Amino acid sequence: MKMSSLTDNYLEDIKQHRIWLKNFNELRLKKWEDLLQADPETAICEAKTRILMENHDVNIRPYEDLSQGGPDFECSKNGKNFYVETTCISIEAATRESQLFPTDNPDVDDSCYEDLTGKIRSEIGGKVKQCSKVDAPRIVLVGTLHSKVSVCCIDEAAAEELLTGTTYITRKVNSITGGPVGDTYETTQLEDSAFIKPSKDKGNWIEHARCSISAVLLCGFGVNPPNIVGCLHPNPNYVFDSGFLPRIKFCELANGYQKGQLQVEWN
Repeated sequence: MKMSSLTDNYLEDIKQHRIWLKNFNELRLKKWEDLLQADPETAICEAKTRILMENHDVNIRPYEDLSQGGPDFECSKNGKNFYVETTCISIEAATRESQLFPTDNPDVDDSCYEDLTGKIRSEIGGKVKQCSKVDAPRIVLVGTLHSKVSVCCIDEAAAEELLTGTTYITRKVNSITGGPVGDTYETTQLEDSAFIKPSKDKGNWIEHARCSISAVLLCGFGVNPPNIVGCLHPNPNYVFDSGFLPRIKFCELANGYQKGQLQVEWN
């Protein structure tokens, strides 16, 4: 999508974000305007992040150090702080990963597409450093402006797979006859799991990963209202209270995951 048509679609969001940034300083406004020219999708996702937080009565202000980086936003609610770092999966990347085209294509079957779990986990991993130097809960918000991906790939199933990793339908096989034995069941090797990974310690089957990130928000900003779901880290450095964002559903690993029984609970 060309920049002109993209920015036209989000013109009001862009205007309001400019007004908001002017309340801080010209350097922050200039940096965002430069981003809007160079990478409009990321700039728009940042504006959408601010709108999302304000719609949940969260006080939000720019936080990123202009020379050293850090989370994009500092937020507060009920006297408690948390931080938000925004990242964007571009329409081009979302199309490549999902095989869904943002506009209708008669030669493509939209009923067949790939999930974005691996791409989302990669985006989260790239934000660990920026989330490691603040002393309060940190959220990574992964947004996209791809309209079809926002509908098909940003949902509860995507959030659950981000916690458990890619799942497979498994069935035991008789080693002599080669025939199936028993019922099918789901298994995972924790591929693309955001917060747990196989342990190097033989006494444990998993260990925690990316503990500097307290939670993830998956945001399909390509539709209005946006599709948004959240995932909570099971053992973060700082626990995020999902009650700060009461209209968003969050999932987390249920007790027992430490022993290999992966189940997901929703609030």
